[in-house]
Formats: sequence, C-alpha cells, structure tokens
Amino acid sequence: MEKIEKVIDMVDNPGRYTDEEFKAMLNDPESRKIYKTIVETRAAADMDDADLDIDKEWSNFAARHLDTAPRHTFIFGSKWNFMKIAAVFAVVLALSGASYAAYRYVKTARETAQNRIEATAGGTEKQQYAAPAETEADGNTTKPAEKRTFINIPLEKMLPEIASYYNVKVVFKNEEVKKLRIYYNWDSNKGMAATVKELNQFENITLSLDKDVLTVE
Repeated sequence: MEKIEKVIDMVDNPGRYTDEEFKAMLNDPESRKIYKTIVETRAAADMDDADLDIDKEWSNFAARHLDTAPRHTFIFGSKWNFMKIAAVFAVVLALSGASYAAYRYVKTARETAQNRIEATAGGTEKQQYAAPAETEADGNTTKPAEKRTFINIPLEKMLPEIASYYNVKVVFKNEEVKKLRIYYNWDSNKGMAATVKELNQFENITLSLDKDVLTVE
C-alpha cells in the first residue's frame, strides 16, 4: 500500500521529489505496474481519444526525468481515458467516476482512517454513559436494565428503590410491613407487574399495583 500511495503522491505532487527519486520509480517494475493499473482503470468514455496521446505525453515526461527514455516500458497498445494524475506524467485525465474514486481513495486513506479513529475515540466516552435502553409495549423508553439482590433489606428501602425504576410511587398503609426484611433477587426486565406478583408470594406481604401507584398493605 505504501508504494501505491507513493506513486500517486509523486503523480500528484511532483515538486516533493528529486529527479533521482523519479528515476528510481520509473526503473522499478512494480512501480511501473502500479502506474499502468492506474492508467488502465477505465477506458475512454468521457473524452475523445483524439484529445489525448499517451505515448507522446509519456515521452515528454521521460525525457525530462531520464537520460534515456525506454518508450517500450509504457506502451499500452491503445489510448486510454484517465482522471487527472497531475504534472508528473503531464496527462490530463477525464473525470471518470472509477478513476476518481481510485485516485481519491489512496490520497485520503490515511486522513480518513485518522478521522475514524478520532470519531471513535470521541464517541467512546459518550457510549459509556449511554447504555442500551429498553422500550415498553406503550413505546415509552425505560432506564437501562438492572439486576440486584436484596439481602435482609427492609421493605421501606427496597420497594421505593424498585418502584422508582418503573416511575411508580409507593404508598404504605401498614407501618409494620415497612420493617419486614426479605431476601429477593430483582430483575428489572420482569417488569413491575411481575415483580409485584413475586413479592406477594412472601408471607405477610400484600402489594397491589394501580397504574403508577404501588400500595403496600
């Protein structure tokens, strides 16, 4: 990938490189293959073939950067239509979608990757405070699911905590019941109605749920 990017960068920004670097690139079989792949990305479609003479443009370029220009190196057998590859090859490419996409991908790959990393890093902190929410049948979004084991906790503390999760108000009609202590595994996924049903199985506990009010008798 680094060699592909370097070839395209040399094409796009020739001023950054010396003649020696151009000679090394032109004499490297793999670099020549990369260039040919770019060239043959798409056949001429948007520009008249008569407007572009690849052999002539290549010859002009090679003459500027090599003492001897082996023209057989880049003879493709026909004229092709390209996206612009800047001043190195002095070829004006036609605006073809495929060529443009290939060109822009390599040029911006690192920038895009960096942006994704930054975006992911920025979103991680938010995600830590945005746990998945559940949705009830009526479409109202509830709090994140919770599970807790209450061990020897008085009902006057346990029930309000559970009820608050479901936005339910607790009303005690029996003061003695407040002091009762039980062992109970609570799972918010069961819902308030199912929780009430389970708690009613305990001796001396009678609960009734009416909309958003939980009555303890």
